[in-house]
Amino acid sequence: MLVDIDIQIRAKNGTTNNDLTGTPEPTVSNAVDLIQVSSGSAIFKSYTGPMCRKIAAYRNGVLPPQLLTGIVGGTWVGNDDPLLGWQTANFL
Repeated sequence: MLVDIDIQIRAKNGTTNNDLTGTPEPTVSNAVDLIQVSSGSAIFKSYTGPMCRKIAAYRNGVLPPQLLTGIVGGTWVGNDDPLLGWQTANFL
């Protein structure tokens, strides 16, 4: 039985809200269209990215971690260097 699932999604700057053209694009959480827990044809939970994070904040009293940077990115090396131009968002 699953009790908690924590998903961390990352996106490179230029595909989210800090691209080189200056045109606002969706943040990582806004870019997630659907998070769904299902088994066969039964759907137990179905949320958009922002709604999933809001429900987690309501339940836990704090918004799940999110990292937004304005740095144009390189490659993702390890999971601890935010200065490589990646954005991350957790979904609980």
